[in-house]
Amino acid sequence: MTDQVVDKTDGFSTPGPGNILANARQGSGLSVREVADKLHLLPRQIKALEANDYQQFNGDIFCKGYLKSYAILLGIDPEPLITSYKESRPATIEPIPTARPKSQIQRPAKGYSVPYWSLAAVVIVIVVLWIIDSGSDDAAPGVIDSPEVVVDNNVNIVPGPDPGPDPDPALELEPAVTENIEPQSEPVVAAEEQAKQQEPVLELNTEDTLIFSFTQDCWVEVEDVTGKMIFADLRKANQILELSGVGPFNVLLGYAPGVTLSYNDEPVAVVVNQNKDSARLTVGE
Repeated sequence: MTDQVVDKTDGFSTPGPGNILANARQGSGLSVREVADKLHLLPRQIKALEANDYQQFNGDIFCKGYLKSYAILLGIDPEPLITSYKESRPATIEPIPTARPKSQIQRPAKGYSVPYWSLAAVVIVIVVLWIIDSGSDDAAPGVIDSPEVVVDNNVNIVPGPDPGPDPDPALELEPAVTENIEPQSEPVVAAEEQAKQQEPVLELNTEDTLIFSFTQDCWVEVEDVTGKMIFADLRKANQILELSGVGPFNVLLGYAPGVTLSYNDEPVAVVVNQNKDSARLTVGE
């Protein structure tokens, strides 16, 4: 790499590589900031290299490495610069400490800080308020328990008549309980008897008879007067169905044109729904 770098150190006789780097940088038209950005250093480190101030760096190896990188950036042969650095460098370069010595760490002054006193003041206020609140609660019952009593000695108290012994509580409550129970039973019994008298008596006639005669297959449903389904099934052609129960009956015929019906031996007219060929009728009204 050093063979490709142009030697621009001729003509510079000032001890140390700093002046050589500064003059070469200015001749290249670069600013300190631009060089620092290209070398990934801080501007103050570039100025330290140009001023031969090596105390800004952590040891001899870093100084030589930065000088070499700076020289290559400017197109200068780094070997004469390293030699000049070795001749002009200080006897010892102390590395920059990474942490402050314990003797330099600032300690807080003796005493307590402002946040401590603020917290203490808040605690004192809370305690005082609690004591005041507790004292007010303890004082209130004393006022109630110790009322001031004024006695007039000029007033003569005349005792009233002797009321006699206290009545037995059991004797006083017994009539009241008896009076509350007896009047309530009579209206309930009377209401039940009246309801029974007013309830209509349904006389069931079990002699009603329905007779179906089928010329075609037909679905049949029959309900009695109570709404109970007494028949629901399919009847075939040439069959006869006889049902007995309590009328009137609600009858549904799935295919009414294939059915004839009689009620208590009286023929019943079946009105057919022309759209569905079914019929729904009440028989025995």
